[in-house]
Amino acid sequence: MLALLCDAFRWCLKRNEWSKGSFMVSLTQPLYIAFHMILIGMASLGVKMPMGILLHQPKWRIATISVAVAVSIVADIVILSWPKLKEALRVQSLSEETRPFMVFLWFCNIFLLLDSLLCIARIPWTFLPLLLIGAAALKEFFIIRCLFHLYSIIVEHQSEIRHRELSQKLARQERRTEELKNRSDRDALTGLFSRQYLMEQMEAMLEKK
Repeated sequence: MLALLCDAFRWCLKRNEWSKGSFMVSLTQPLYIAFHMILIGMASLGVKMPMGILLHQPKWRIATISVAVAVSIVADIVILSWPKLKEALRVQSLSEETRPFMVFLWFCNIFLLLDSLLCIARIPWTFLPLLLIGAAALKEFFIIRCLFHLYSIIVEHQSEIRHRELSQKLARQERRTEELKNRSDRDALTGLFSRQYLMEQMEAMLEKK
């Protein structure tokens, strides 16, 4: 929740990029929570200690949070330094198709926050960390898969718009060309066909015999 509030505050300062910011916060928050939970589950399996007991030890709590925050910072740096990825996220944040995906992301946030209660629960079940790791990894996979699918839909939609615009532009150019040809074939004052048009037609008829 603290990471969510910090991200939201950071993007609130950039009012002209609020739509992009809300999308980025909604996208990175469940990925951050899921990764943190995977770390906790792996640490619990590694030291063979229940997650609730492990997180009551400050060193493990600090270690898992530090690694998760470091990975989140590195991911932000990669996104900002990768122009194509940055542009892809910008396009998706401004698209109408993003709204249902945002709803899906917030449902993932709620489910992950509920799943995170298992981390502090004192349940003496050996497979609980595996269940938590599997659930978090599955949510991350679905979020990333939906992100790529959404991007492909947006790219296809934009290519259709560009194709439609080019077709309309070509049709306008063809109409303009036809108008210019008609002007060259007719006399501007009388509207009758010009002598040049007559000669061209006669040549064409002679060629056809």
